[in-house]
Formats: sequence, C-alpha cells, structure tokens
Amino acid sequence: IGRMQKKWIVLSLFVLILLVIGISLSRNSESDTNTNTTTTRSEENRNTTTPMNDNTNTASTQMEKLSEKPVVTMATSMGTITIKLYTSDAPELTKNFLELAKTGYYNGLTFHRIVSGFVIQGGDPLGTGTGGHSYKGEGVGLADEPGALALKHEKGAIAWAKSSLPNSIGSQFYIALAPLPQLDGSYSVFGQVVSGLDVVEKIGAVQTDASDRPTTPVTITSVTIEE
Repeated sequence: IGRMQKKWIVLSLFVLILLVIGISLSRNSESDTNTNTTTTRSEENRNTTTPMNDNTNTASTQMEKLSEKPVVTMATSMGTITIKLYTSDAPELTKNFLELAKTGYYNGLTFHRIVSGFVIQGGDPLGTGTGGHSYKGEGVGLADEPGALALKHEKGAIAWAKSSLPNSIGSQFYIALAPLPQLDGSYSVFGQVVSGLDVVEKIGAVQTDASDRPTTPVTITSVTIEE
C-alpha cells in the first residue's frame, strides 16, 4: 500500500508540473499576439495620418502665395464666398477675372454645372457651358500661365474652365469641392476660397439632373472687389 501511495504522489506531482508549464506557455503566446496587434495598429495610424498632414502642409504652403489684396466677395443665392487670388503666379488670368467682375459680368449668372464631390462651375452667360469670353472681348481667349498650372487643385481652389482648343480660357470658372490632383498641370488655378467654403459645399450638394444642371438655379447675385 505504501508503494502505491508513493506512485500516486509522484504521478500527481508530474501532472501538476505539466499543467504549470502549459499555463506559462499559453500566457507567453497571448502576450506575443497582443504586442504584434498593437504594433500593427500603430503603423496603420501613422500611415493614415501622414498623408493628411502632408496635404495640409501643401495647402498651407500654397496659400501663403495668395495676395492680401484684392479680395473678391461673391454673393450667391445660397450665401457668400470670399476669394483671394494668386496675382503673382497668374497675373494675366487673375486680371481676367477682376476685369470681368468689375464690369458686372458675373452678376445674375448661375452655377450651371455641379458635380458632387468634384466641382461647381459658373460664369457662362448662356448657362449651357458653351458661352462667355475673356476680358479682351468676344472671340479672344486666353492661354494658360505656367505659374497657374503649377498651383495645386486644393479643396476650394478656383480655376479656369476651357475647351480642348488652345487659348480658350474665357469667363467660365470652377471651384473644387475636394483636392483634385488629376487636374493639376492641366487647368489654371488662379485663386482660393478663404471664407464661405461651407457655402461652396452646400452648392455642391444641390439636386441636379442627368446633365449635372441644378434643378433649382443657384445664382451669383454679385461679385465685388476690395482693392
């Protein structure tokens, strides 16, 4: 009987030792898994925030090029938009906008083309996307400027619309509803919305038909220049 008791005691101790070793290995495995998960999430956070910071820095650097004056105030049927211009980078193309605005050219025109998440476009007296002319007169279009082409389409950027023909910049412009890098280098940016971006967003969210025309017209009531 004494020998049997000893065997059971030894066997019980052996089983207990195996249990302790198993629990220890299991805890180590769980600890390693949690560490790898934490590292992965940290890397994902860094990868997500870095491009956003880069975009913010790019926009901030570009906006430093904006001239303090003139300041453009565009009153619309949905609110007021304030714009500053890149007069040093795009002297001829900012002059085009200013000269047209001073004559009251844009007063009463509409944003005839609105594409959600893309652009709101206006400045066409015909309201069809086929009309308008530069400050030099009917039939005289303007060319892109290298400085304007070098500027990025940040959210709120204002740029000139044109056809596929050379020297076809007239009076039609658009405002970017989001960063549009696909347009960089192809269309001339000449200004930036500095106040009233919420108004631009509201205009960009209106209901449109199959041709991207607003079902309820959005009107530019006036454009004034503070020099």
